Amino acid sequence: GAKFMKRADFPSSTFLKNVDFTRVTFLGNVDFSGATFSGDITFMNTTFRGDVDLSDAKFQGRVIFSNVTFSGSTNFLNTEFSGTVEFSRTTFLASTIFSNVKFLNNVIFSNNNFQADTTFSGTRFLKNVDFSNTIFLKYVDFSRSILLGYTTFFRTSFLSDTNFSDTRFSKDVEFVETVFSGHTDFSNVVFSDLVNFSHTVFLGRTEFNYTRFLKDAIFRETEFQPGFPLLELSVDKYILFRNAYFENQKNVIFDNVDMSKVSFIDTDITRIKFRNVKWEEYDNRYILYCEKLLILKNDGYYRYRHIVRALNRLKRLRSNEEELRKRIEELYKLSDERLSEKIHEIIEEIDHALKKSVKEWDRELLERIESQSIDEILSMYRALRENYEYYLRYETAGKFFISEMEMMKCSRRGIERAVLTLYKCLCLYGESCTRPIIWSVLIIVLFALVRLCLQLFSLPSTISLSDKTSVIAMFIENLEISVATFFQMYTVLEYHVLIERLLSVIILGCLFISLRRRFEKKVRTR
Repeated sequence: GAKFMKRADFPSSTFLKNVDFTRVTFLGNVDFSGATFSGDITFMNTTFRGDVDLSDAKFQGRVIFSNVTFSGSTNFLNTEFSGTVEFSRTTFLASTIFSNVKFLNNVIFSNNNFQADTTFSGTRFLKNVDFSNTIFLKYVDFSRSILLGYTTFFRTSFLSDTNFSDTRFSKDVEFVETVFSGHTDFSNVVFSDLVNFSHTVFLGRTEFNYTRFLKDAIFRETEFQPGFPLLELSVDKYILFRNAYFENQKNVIFDNVDMSKVSFIDTDITRIKFRNVKWEEYDNRYILYCEKLLILKNDGYYRYRHIVRALNRLKRLRSNEEELRKRIEELYKLSDERLSEKIHEIIEEIDHALKKSVKEWDRELLERIESQSIDEILSMYRALRENYEYYLRYETAGKFFISEMEMMKCSRRGIERAVLTLYKCLCLYGESCTRPIIWSVLIIVLFALVRLCLQLFSLPSTISLSDKTSVIAMFIENLEISVATFFQMYTVLEYHVLIERLLSVIILGCLFISLRRRFEKKVRTR
């Protein structure tokens, strides 16, 4: 093919006919800034060794960049494309700028490789756009972009930080099997139509702050693994829906998703559908990640156990390289060459983590844990409890109700907190019928033994207690009295009788509350 040995300068030029740069090599810098291309333009198997400037250019016909290599920086700032555009199997080795570009027709950006920072900020895509199977190795910026047609990022890999903040999607958008490896920002994004995150992988902190989902949203078999492989130790990496808005909640689905590192602060989720999702369990209830951070911040022993468990998990993962390789392959979806690089990188990360002592990790976690609000966590538990009650899934709702009460207890002081603690001990906030029954048996037996002891101490010292039969008979008699007292059928004015009757009122009241809650759930289910 032809070669341009020196700098190629075509600023503000006008090309009236079709232009074909197939198999051309530009050895120096190329300047098409402000140029106008009236016909079609083709770059196939073209190589740019220097910087390329296409800023403020106007392409009025069809544009093809196929199997092109840009070795230097590439600048499409303020460029306008009137016809269809295709960038396929193209490699960008240096920084690339597509800021404030206007695409008036369909655009294809499939199977490309961006190896340096890339920006599409403020760009307008007026029709359909396809970024499928493209790799972004470094930071990519789509902030303030407007996409008016169907958009797909199918199997696209974002291997560093990604910024979609303030972007507008007017039609369906697909992120199916997409990988987000770094910090991902969807803040203030508007999804006007369906957005599909099925089989998407999130490996870094991801923020959906003030994001608006105006129609359907699907998170099916989505992998929320922020911080992988240091999941438990990456306490500042999680999925955050803060002040997000779901307009059509009944068409928002989280299906077969691990929710243990997801937060819904100040977000209405009372009608969202959670199917086969996994919530982290703790102390007979479900615990949200925000509360977990709160406990890690304030409870040194819990934090110590958390770090030890995390390091033990890393040791097991490190000892089985075959399993580790398989997991990395599942998450990152990389080619063999890049997969080997990623495996080596992650092994180094694990080894570095294992070299730190528990004390060092303790200090690091304390520095990185973000402060949490008890009121915000309480609101999330209340919303999830209402959600599962609405969809008649009372067992799960009950576990979130326990968590709601736990947060309420944490926000109280003095007598109120003591009462809630007693309420938990007696019947798990009305969620356990077993506990009050056990307490009833214990109280009855305990007061029977108290009466027996009082009788034995009151016996004359000349009377022998060697007859076990008589002692057992006395205990059975006192047991009958204790049962009668517990159920308010024995009314002798003695202090132990009054105490037992008072305790029975409290315990039977808790049993009544628990039975009523269970009965109400069964009636609603029918």
